[in-house]
This record gives sequence, C-alpha cells and structure tokens, in this order.
Amino acid sequence: MTSTGEGFYLVSVPVTGDFTLTARLSSVSALTYSNSLQYRVGLIAYDTTTSATAANIFANVGIGTDATGTTSWIPAEAYRVTAGNTVGKGSTTSTNSPIGYGVGVYLKLVRAGNVYTSYFAPIPTGGGAPVYELVAAGVSLTNRTMTSTVNTMSVGLMMAPGAQSTVQFDEITLTQP
Repeated sequence: MTSTGEGFYLVSVPVTGDFTLTARLSSVSALTYSNSLQYRVGLIAYDTTTSATAANIFANVGIGTDATGTTSWIPAEAYRVTAGNTVGKGSTTSTNSPIGYGVGVYLKLVRAGNVYTSYFAPIPTGGGAPVYELVAAGVSLTNRTMTSTVNTMSVGLMMAPGAQSTVQFDEITLTQP
C-alpha cells in the first residue's frame, strides 16, 4: 500500500455505519520488508463503492516486519482520508513493540462516525484478555477523520505480503452499536 496505488487481497463484508472489527493474527509464513511498511497483513475498511483506483479512501491496521523479515512484527496503520490524497502511515513506539515474529498479535479497527482508530495487543502470556493500545498514539485523530460521505465500506481481512504467503486469522469478531 503506497501513495501511488494499492494491491492487496481482501476478504470482506459490506458494513454501513459504525463498527468494531477485531481478529487475532496467529501466523504469517512470509512478509517482505519495506522501510515504509507497505507490505503488511491486517484489518481494513475500504471504499469499494467507486471503481478501484489508486485513490480510494481506506483505513488499515496490521503488521509489517523488521529489516530481517524474520525477527519482529511491527504494528502499523495506513489510511487515506480523502479520495485522491496520499496515504498517511504510522507505526507504534510502544514498549510492547516490536512483537516477536510468529508470536501472534490481536488487531482492532474501530469506526465511530468518520473517525477510524487502530489498536494492537500482543497475545497475553498465560492467557487472559488482550490489552489493546493505540498503534500510533502520537498521531492526531483528526488525521484519521474521513472527509468522504461514504457510509458503507468493505470491512475485513487483508494481506499485501510482498511475497507468496499463507496468513492465518482467528477469533474474528465484527460488532456494531
């Protein structure tokens, strides 16, 4: 996912209005390194109501990888708040990141009105509920406010691994108020 185009696999359902999507990303067989974290797997809300172009609005939370491609997962987000604009990106500076490669991570994408917020949580050791934190805590929520009036988005799981890969999600939930 770059500012000049998107290329990714998508499994989604149309969702109108506010929602919370959560999933556990339990395994990824391969993920190409990019210093801009353009190769990632995760959750997405994408405008498919218009023809697919390099300019559709979207919000995404997922993981990228470190320079070795095999050591750590780095929680990251990407979004285009206005059709035709460039892609905004952020990654976490949390002490819980990077996450050991292959350990797994919980991801959460929330839409409230036109604001999209991204969260991640390492899989708790010893069980228990995941403790979510903002992916890019220092980024203003106004940077994630969609200016479009698109009410129905395709919401689901995405992968743009940059290499042939098998990805496994589980514990997937989609709720609406």
